[in-house]
Amino acid sequence: MVGDTIADLKMGRVAGLRASVAVLTGVGNRDTLKEYSDYFLDNVSELPLLIATKINQNTKRG
Repeated sequence: MVGDTIADLKMGRVAGLRASVAVLTGVGNRDTLKEYSDYFLDNVSELPLLIATKINQNTKRG
């Protein structure tokens, strides 16, 4: 799940997705999103690199 609000990131957790990624260009900030995010991005353009280098290497939560 990629999002900029607590609600976005909570949905990812509830759905059992592999990772929740907070994008800091939206309404949320690092302090408010840290409890619900596995990763932080300053800009969504960084997402492909994060997926390739981090998320695909991890196993699904469970």
